[in-house]
Order: sequence, then structure tokens, then C-alpha cells
Amino acid sequence: MKTIIEILIDVSSSMEEILPGNKKKIEFAKEILIDRIIPNLNYSDAIGIRLFGGHCGIINEVENIPQANFSKLKAFIENQIPAPHGSTPLALAIRTSVDNLKR
Repeated sequence: MKTIIEILIDVSSSMEEILPGNKKKIEFAKEILIDRIIPNLNYSDAIGIRLFGGHCGIINEVENIPQANFSKLKAFIENQIPAPHGSTPLALAIRTSVDNLKR
């Protein structure tokens, strides 16, 4: 059985807020993903990233993570996540991810 993971990242306006230590929420989320979460996903056959904030859709899907595509995933997180904007359609993001994973 294949293991497929989809990571949901909030890019709504609230992610612009500054946390203690003078860091934006979105920057803190990126650091956690890169330093603590992604390194522990080497068992996965595929990883998708879904950004939500005003709209919802798979922005990037990286397959075969165990075969050295971690650098591609890290580069996406560091460079291609847009500036936070819009509302927070959390329920839509979850429903869309579940529907995608069923396929």
C-alpha cells in the first residue's frame, strides 16, 4: 500500500501576524516544515502541498520523496509560498484534500 501525504499550509492574512521573537507566523510555519516535519516523511511514496487562503488547490505535488526530491519540496516551501492574503477556507481545504487523497 502506498503512503501519500498532503500538507495543508494556511496562507491567509492571519499568517502575516508577528509572533514573539519578531517572526511572522508564515515564516515560523516554513521553518517547522523544513526542519522538523519534512525530514521525518522519508517513508512516504508521494507528498502534496495544498495552500489555502482565499482559494484552495494543489499548488505543487512532489512524488517519490524517498528518491531525493526533498530538495525540491524544501525549495518550494522556501521560495514559492505566496505572501499571505485572503480568508481562511479551512473546511474547504480539508474537504478538498480528503477528496484528492481518495482518488
